[in-house]
Amino acid sequence: MKGKCQNPEKEQERIRKIRESKLGKLRSEETKQRIRESVTGLFAGKNHPNYGKHLSEETKQKIAESKLGKTRPPRDPEWCRKISESHKKR
Repeated sequence: MKGKCQNPEKEQERIRKIRESKLGKLRSEETKQRIRESVTGLFAGKNHPNYGKHLSEETKQKIAESKLGKTRPPRDPEWCRKISESHKKR
């Protein structure tokens, strides 16, 4: 296995080192655009793992119960403005 360690602890250490080496590096606009184009539609429609599947009533009930009593924090007006502006650019 090229690039993989047999020892899980060493594998985690290898992954950590790679992550740290890439942390804080800025990508060019060209690179960001290429990444954006490569992932666009990756999990859309028929490519989505849940495409054509329906949740059972039991699953829907479990989801509803897990969300019971939880509230979302109020949104910051500044955050809303930024999101609105970014959507206008599309």
